[in-house]
Amino acid sequence: MTVPDRDPGIEHEPWRKGGGARPDPSEEAAERTFRRERAHPDPDREATQFSVYDEPAYRAAHPGPLPPGAPTYATWLAARRDRADPSRGRRIAFLIMLAGGPFAVLGAFLGGSGLLSVIVWGPVTEELMKVALLLTLLELRPHVLTSRLQIHLAAAGSGLGFSVIENLIYLHVYVPDPAAALVVWRWTVCVVLHVGCSLIASLGVARAWSRCLAELEPPRLGIALRWLVAAIALHGAYNLLATILSLTTFHF
Repeated sequence: MTVPDRDPGIEHEPWRKGGGARPDPSEEAAERTFRRERAHPDPDREATQFSVYDEPAYRAAHPGPLPPGAPTYATWLAARRDRADPSRGRRIAFLIMLAGGPFAVLGAFLGGSGLLSVIVWGPVTEELMKVALLLTLLELRPHVLTSRLQIHLAAAGSGLGFSVIENLIYLHVYVPDPAAALVVWRWTVCVVLHVGCSLIASLGVARAWSRCLAELEPPRLGIALRWLVAAIALHGAYNLLATILSLTTFHF
């Protein structure tokens, strides 16, 4: 029989000792969040995440037509898809092109060091972070972007921005006096690698986006995940090859 580490008697309950309960600090943080939400309600968030009419239990209990005007994800997305402004989509895609690269660089520093980081964790972190802004937009506001081209350009710009920043750091900080061959390699092969992997990942994002808007259902991020894994695998394979070659003939 397990012996309790303290007397479990009711006389030791906090409410009997006086002084009241000590609130968990996380509860105050949650209350601040609730206050902000009450002060600035987000009808979109309410419709997409909290509509009772999208609950499977409600649909099972009420198989017939929904009440007129019932807020659902499909009605919310259809209304915003039909009012979508292509110029706004282009602006948002351009902002992601500019922000995606620096955002991914910050994430790359979280990858750590060592062989496993170079081959596995580095590629995982970098490829995920390069399309993280696109995935977030797909999850929260899929109607903002209005074409696959915007998605691909945003991803390619993120990959290009990442490779430029990485090369500047690598060639001016890690290797302050690089050989000409290394400079050429990093500004050609490495740039193509990062842009290409981002475009591969964007194929999945674009497919998930297209199905979301066509079927008026929440995006299936699993579709994007398959292409993201392919980009990670390609990036990891390159890093493995570069590591092997750097031990023999060429310093990357």
